[in-house]
Amino acid sequence: MKTKSIWGKPPTRLYRLINLGKKQFNNDFTACIVGCSDGKFLMPFARENIQVTGYDIDDIALYGGTKLFPLNDKSVKYEYSSDFVSKEYELEEKQVIGVIDRVKLENVENFVSLEKRDFYKNVPQKKFDIVFTSCSLHYSANKNFSLEDKTKKLQNIVKDNGYLYIDYMMAIDENDYETYPSNKFYRKNEILNYFDSNWKVVSFRENHSPSFEAAHVDCVKDHFHRFGYILAKKIIVSDEKEVCWNVTTRCNQNCKYCHRFLNINDLSLEENKKILNNLLKSNITSITWTGGEALLLDGIDELLKIAHSNGVKNKLITNGKLLDQNKIEKIGKYLDSITLSIDSIDSDINEKLGRGYQHYQNIKNILDYLKDKDIKIRINSVVCSYNKTMFKNLIAFLNNYNIYSWRLFKFMPLREKAVKNKNEFEISLKEYYDVINLVKNKSKIKKIDSRIQEDMEKKYILILADGSIVITENGFDKCVGNALKDSFEKVVC
Repeated sequence: MKTKSIWGKPPTRLYRLINLGKKQFNNDFTACIVGCSDGKFLMPFARENIQVTGYDIDDIALYGGTKLFPLNDKSVKYEYSSDFVSKEYELEEKQVIGVIDRVKLENVENFVSLEKRDFYKNVPQKKFDIVFTSCSLHYSANKNFSLEDKTKKLQNIVKDNGYLYIDYMMAIDENDYETYPSNKFYRKNEILNYFDSNWKVVSFRENHSPSFEAAHVDCVKDHFHRFGYILAKKIIVSDEKEVCWNVTTRCNQNCKYCHRFLNINDLSLEENKKILNNLLKSNITSITWTGGEALLLDGIDELLKIAHSNGVKNKLITNGKLLDQNKIEKIGKYLDSITLSIDSIDSDINEKLGRGYQHYQNIKNILDYLKDKDIKIRINSVVCSYNKTMFKNLIAFLNNYNIYSWRLFKFMPLREKAVKNKNEFEISLKEYYDVINLVKNKSKIKKIDSRIQEDMEKKYILILADGSIVITENGFDKCVGNALKDSFEKVVC
């Protein structure tokens, strides 16, 4: 028995996606439908005997029940007009079959796993070869998450060499953020910003003009949409490995939101050389040098030189307080990039944050000096309660310079001072992503990265000042070895 979805037939591109999976994975692959509803996009996979998982929170879509259907003539279509007003249709209550019963009726239970799950609030650990979603990013239940956050969560459940397909809705008026809020409707080409070098875009299309859609179940008035879709492949990145080495916990600033480790004694230069040698043996090709303030470490210049001579890309993170012209001339030739930390150009705010009253002027002096230097300049900023409404001025300032990238961190009560001062600095995800959207719209910097705590845990492997190798999971730091004696590669892989 073949059943029907209340949403009609799937588009032909869904079947092309299934055929792509068969070709790429020799008919042996797993699929996931996020927002599986009553099975419109899930059943075609199950009928092909493909193992498919569906997530949804709608009880009627899952278990069946009654819904209101408009009594309209779907053959009638209208041209778009900004003042279009839909007819009021009579509504009829109809019984619908839930996806669970559809699976049973078509006898495909062996190929289907269904779960009532609020996906964007509770992302599963399981990964799939193909992940498909159609407009789930725009459900009102998901309005508290930014589009970037939702896109990243979908990406997180895709296996290496797997595919992600997203159908999405776009703002009809790009400048109307009240009717089409930025956390619900994409703008032109916006989604491409959320697919980094780990992804290859296979297919991408957006409608330039609104298309008519007749009233239907759950939307009982005629309406218009702008749609887009993207198909991307998750590629396995190169074998290059990067480590974040907190070479010292000492710092010459007193940032109250800082989550650095505290009270760990520095190792000797010879011990740090031993760690560096172990990293080189483990084929580490990129090191981020940080602290504390990395430039406070005795022998940091020599360590940078050794790493550079062995082909390592050195990325220095510094608050800039010790980075005068002489220091830049001395170590600049060993650096691939310098990351400067600045959260505000307002000296009073910098004083409150703990960076000091002269911080902005010091960063400005460094940027002015680096204008004609062949060193990539990166910027790190923490978005918190003190500066969340002041980024327009910081954007205008940084637009005067050739900045390679700008990474914005949401305040994270991860450890030490940040935990102690959580109530003073905490902001909501919405407040954070409002800043991210502002920066992306107004900044001339092409590479804008956002970082929330989940990103920190997934993207960073730390070496502490005593050599401890640490990974962070669910807000807790876990020591997995020591770089003085252990192979970094064996410990973290």
